Formats: sequence, C-alpha cells, structure tokens
Amino acid sequence: MSQVFAFSQALVDKLEASVRQNMDWYVDARRPWVERVAEMNELNLPTPYSFEDVVQLKFKARKSKAQQDLASAKRLHRSLRLSRADASDPRLWTRLTHVEFWPYMRDRWPVKRGDIKFVLRRYFVHGHGSRALLRNGVARLWWLAELTYDPERENPYELTDVLFSDLDLVAQLTERNYGRAPKIMKGFLEFLAERRDLLLTGGDVNRRRLRQLAIHVNQIGGATLLDFMTKAELHQLLQDQLEVILQMEKREAGARTA
Repeated sequence: MSQVFAFSQALVDKLEASVRQNMDWYVDARRPWVERVAEMNELNLPTPYSFEDVVQLKFKARKSKAQQDLASAKRLHRSLRLSRADASDPRLWTRLTHVEFWPYMRDRWPVKRGDIKFVLRRYFVHGHGSRALLRNGVARLWWLAELTYDPERENPYELTDVLFSDLDLVAQLTERNYGRAPKIMKGFLEFLAERRDLLLTGGDVNRRRLRQLAIHVNQIGGATLLDFMTKAELHQLLQDQLEVILQMEKREAGARTA
C-alpha cells in the first residue's frame, strides 16, 4: 500500500494561473515535472488514504477507448476507497493527474499546443459542480465507477460495464444535471440494459434515441425532483418517451417513402 497525497490549494491555484507558461511541459514532458516549479511542502499534503494495490493506468491509442476506460475505472475504484466528500477535492485529482498518473494522462489526454481550456478541463477540476469532476481525466474514472457500483449485484460493476459500452453514453449521462445522482444514473442504465437491442446496439440510430432519452429526462428534471422517483416510475417515464421516439421514427420513415 502506498499513501495518497494531494497538492496544496496554493499550488493548484498557481498551476491553473500558469498553464500558458507551462504549456511546453503539458505538450512534451514524458515524466512528471511539477516539482520543478513547486516547493516540497506544496507537493505532498498527506491524506488519510492509501492505494490498496499498485495502480497502473494504461492507454493505447489503437485500442478501444471505451473498453480501456472501463478497465481503468474499475482498477482505480477498487484500489482507492475514498469518501465522496474527499473524492470531490480538486487538490487530490490535480495531484494525481500531474504526478502519479502523468504518463497515463499524456497518452489518454494529449495536449495540443496552446489549448489552455483543454488543460484546465482535463488536468484540473476547473469550475464548480459535478461536471468539473467528471471532466478531469482521472476523477472521471473513479466517479463513474462509484456512481454505478452496486454491491448488491453478483457483479458489482455490472452497470459500470453498461455505462462504458459506448463513450457517447458516458458523455450523455455525465453532461446532464443528474450526472452525479446515483439513483437516477443506475435506473437509467438498468433501463438501457433491459432494452439493449433498441438503445445500445445498432450504431447511429440507437445513439440518437439515447440522446433523446437523456435530453428528455434532463428536461423533466428541471420541473421534477428525480431523486424522489421510484425505479418503477423512472423506468415508466423512460418507456413512455421511448415509445414516443419510436412512433416518430415510423412517421418519418413513412413520410420518406410516400
């Protein structure tokens, strides 16, 4: 087991403010470089956590991004048992992206010279709320596993497998307002798994249906407290909207052949 460290807030602020000056490091450095611009007391703030196993996150550009992200998410989540409060701390994830998992970040989220916004989005927790966490290159892995982990299932990562079946699905669910609501996330994924033939296979047609469902639930969430819905109510809401979508597709197909 190895202890988990975080950056100081002062260092996080300094790095965020100097992305432009440090751009060469983000583009070219093959090894962690932050110790060259930071004091030791800023680099290694101890946390009460340790990695239970050696975690090596790897990424090969020619292999499936979704399947590699899935393997990395489960590996990280199994080894790093955080409270959700501490897993919301930007200082932790900024440290992990810049030090322990720098080689992974270089391969999975390579930086184009001058793209400051990309660096802030993927290498920091830039902004507020769940979306900022779910855009960070390492935090997203842990949080997506955490939100879909279900110890009551024979395979506790069954819904994690469903989520990472398609990166478009990951994007649709994490960019919506219910991205960090485990009950809604799990209910949505259960519904998708039950209707896999209509929603998770078949390419662009099913992706379009999925996007429409996600948008609909997000719109409903603006007027309804989704967290108070039962699983049956959420599934019925999704089924009703899926039937609307399928009917629209039939009408459009009929119009094209008329």
